[in-house]
Amino acid sequence: MEKKGIVREAKDEVIRIEILGEETLDCSQCKLSNVCKVDKDGRFIEIVSKSNFQIGDNVKIEIGEGRTIWFSFLLFIAPLIFIISTFLLMGKLGLEEWAALLIAIGVGVVVIAIVLMYEKRVLSKAKICRLDKDG
Repeated sequence: MEKKGIVREAKDEVIRIEILGEETLDCSQCKLSNVCKVDKDGRFIEIVSKSNFQIGDNVKIEIGEGRTIWFSFLLFIAPLIFIISTFLLMGKLGLEEWAALLIAIGVGVVVIAIVLMYEKRVLSKAKICRLDKDG
């Protein structure tokens, strides 16, 4: 999967890139929708890169399809599996339903936090190439 963008910030090794293209109007059509951040100024992705990019550089971002699918699975399906499994296990151990539910939700929050930390590793594997001014 590849997207074009413009470097908007470059601090240390973190590069903030604005995603360009028609799909910026419809996030559901974009394969980066799980890892980019949408704010009032547009869609942005932050990538750790040791390359020397300047503000305003046109770039191409490449992230393997497998990585985006795996990250989507981890972000949406894995927490659900952990929540249900924990709830059932706590019920089998004799806890009341409300206690089992609270513990299961806590486990879900921890799993989501771990997945979001893993996001930085996924994005660090992205390849960024500088494009000519005409794209």
